Amino acid sequence: MRIEGTLHCTGTDQVELRAADGIALAQHIARGALPERIQQVLQKYGTVDAIVRISDPGDGGQIPLIEQVNATVKVLAPPSSIEEEFCIDRELPFVEKDRSVIWRNHFPLADLRVTDAALALQHGTVLEILSGVNLKFAVLRFASPPAGNRGASPEIDRNPYNFVAFGPGPAWLERPDHPAHRHPGHDRWHSDLFHGYIDFTLESLSPVFTPRREDKSIFYRLHRWIDGSRQLRYAVPGSGWKGSLRSMVEALANDRMGVIANRETYRDKFKYGRRTAKWSILQVAGQYFPPEPEERALGLSRPLGMAERMFGFVSDHDEKGSHPFRGKIRVEAVWGPPVDSATMPIPLDLAPLTAPQSRGKCQPLYLVGRSDGKSASYSDQTAPTFRGRKFYWRQHADGGIWPHHTKSSLHDEGQCPPQFCALPAETRFSSRLHFENLSSRELGALLYALLGFAPEHIASDGTTSSGAHTVQLGKAKPRGLGTCRVSSLKLFLRSPGLELEYSSLVDRVVPKQASQDEIDAFRRSFANWCEDRAGTPEVRPSFLGLPHIRDFRQLHLWPGHDSVRYYPINWSQYSAPVGPPPPAMKPARDLDP
Repeated sequence: MRIEGTLHCTGTDQVELRAADGIALAQHIARGALPERIQQVLQKYGTVDAIVRISDPGDGGQIPLIEQVNATVKVLAPPSSIEEEFCIDRELPFVEKDRSVIWRNHFPLADLRVTDAALALQHGTVLEILSGVNLKFAVLRFASPPAGNRGASPEIDRNPYNFVAFGPGPAWLERPDHPAHRHPGHDRWHSDLFHGYIDFTLESLSPVFTPRREDKSIFYRLHRWIDGSRQLRYAVPGSGWKGSLRSMVEALANDRMGVIANRETYRDKFKYGRRTAKWSILQVAGQYFPPEPEERALGLSRPLGMAERMFGFVSDHDEKGSHPFRGKIRVEAVWGPPVDSATMPIPLDLAPLTAPQSRGKCQPLYLVGRSDGKSASYSDQTAPTFRGRKFYWRQHADGGIWPHHTKSSLHDEGQCPPQFCALPAETRFSSRLHFENLSSRELGALLYALLGFAPEHIASDGTTSSGAHTVQLGKAKPRGLGTCRVSSLKLFLRSPGLELEYSSLVDRVVPKQASQDEIDAFRRSFANWCEDRAGTPEVRPSFLGLPHIRDFRQLHLWPGHDSVRYYPINWSQYSAPVGPPPPAMKPARDLDP
């Protein structure tokens, strides 16, 4: 294992030895009791703190603070950072190796400035001392770096979520271009628009959990419904799946966000201790917030975004054209296997989640970083840039879930959610999505949300390659749950010939399955629309080169290899009370899944 600590010169005759890794928090040792070589180093560099790094080649039942023969010690004397490497030949006080004793009696967990004690306290992890008076510790290097980490040091870029950037300029709203000066609604089927349904099958790549209902007494049970054949089956309510689709279309089409809960949180300026921020989230990202219902600013005769036209909006009625709208997308339940089938739910005990009290408060995660890679601030003189729309990375781990996402003895039992059961990976779901009065570009946006950018990844052999587009169902996304891929998709169109629907109570139009060429044409229509909206008369950007499209693509790709995510492990990664700001998270487009 590795031990790291500091030697603090507390007087002419004594040195205070503080070692990380929970071993003997503080011991006052006579300077003369230290190995001669260390005394020479301290004399050479004066009274500055010297960082002691010890490599222990043995695995005995006791861990000396500074090993005896054959141990290698490196002393780094700041600020010169000169390394002194040598072997010492005597033994100093030691403590028992039993970690349960170390953590409980010698290392109060409150002294760990980390978000997950179980992840931080792996055998061999190197801790660093943050304070020389009241000892506080943070993770310096992982003993076993999480899969996907680029090295042993904690990385803020391995955060479970990242953002799809807002597109160029304000939200892409459009005025009605229909002769009636209204966006198409529900009053009639328009012959120049598209109507039909999409049948699709999902295959889960990680466990899926959808709660039965909001009633907390049964919240942690899998949702189930009786289908049309009177069979009890696991199911995901269509309303929840519709919300996920809307979020994807909003991001792709650079629309306003559909639902903003707790607006007062974003209207008020955050407080950091005694300091109040200069900017609020509403001030830096308000142009992408939807109008509140009482503002009476939404209606089919008003400028609307693509997702607003497709999925609907909420607005109070008035005589000037404000009204609510149900939307033109209807999603049936996403049906899973029968309850009495061979698919057995797996029990899961998740670790607690530790995050800032208010969403958006963590500046290194939510604000675009400065040019030097450091975090911007809500207190900067010029308004910072809000990153965009939050989406969770996909996580690939053996067994469906990373062991460190589950509860351990180091977690506070009271903070852990109750045990629940989830459907395992490789569970299949099926559903149908109905649509009416969609333009070709709107239907193309829906297909991009479902298929992503490479529909050839829908493989007939049931395999999923690296780079496959995925969607998410259910809860526990920060822990990697709910990732699914569209394993089959069929688009059926009910137009032309809709006059028959109006002229007969018996005869109906037989839907026609769209060809792959037609599906590709719808997708191209949406891509062309994005290029038109993002470009200028002089410059027309590439659809796949648009920053928000690149972000969206990366966040929805299946890694295809072991890759897990964890919230920034050290509190210091979230904010720095004094000194320079911490590093900012990189945009999703610059990171690998």
